[in-house]
Amino acid sequence: MKTIKKLAIAISALALMPSMAQADIIWDWSFANTSGQFITDGDDPTNPGIFTLIDFSVTASDVATLGSLSGGEYASDGFATTQPYAVHWDGNAVTLWDSAGNNSFDWWVFRDLMAAVESYIFFGWETGNINTVDQASYYNPPCCDAPSFLLTVTPASVPEPGTLLLFGLGLLGFGAARRKLS
Repeated sequence: MKTIKKLAIAISALALMPSMAQADIIWDWSFANTSGQFITDGDDPTNPGIFTLIDFSVTASDVATLGSLSGGEYASDGFATTQPYAVHWDGNAVTLWDSAGNNSFDWWVFRDLMAAVESYIFFGWETGNINTVDQASYYNPPCCDAPSFLLTVTPASVPEPGTLLLFGLGLLGFGAARRKLS
């Protein structure tokens, strides 16, 4: 009877857990031969919303440094942009790259701190200083004609709260069965 009571308490706690905590969302991005991830706040990228940047990383590139904000290889600033950065998402695509700071541009700018010359990754930037949500570039000033490329941004697959609940219940079941056999 004691095991059943513990199991009921654990099931109740697992059922309440998804509603109490808001998970971070991992987004995969890529343009040209450069790709990486964003981590934002939020809990469901299938719904429209505004998601605030927590971390940024470059995981593959021919030109940019591999690294992240949290690792110290990048800074989220440049061209009068500052944190917080937020992305407006319609459930399928980015509709706005929102950056704070003294600018009139809707770009996310990340300064490559490890590059030999001052260089930046731009999201929402098209050649000619044009706001375009589906363009990105690796930019080396002072040239102003750096090419921009088609940008893809997609939420990485994350386990649904229901999947986590079932997994937790399975573990509890194995634990209870093992205990009963002992």
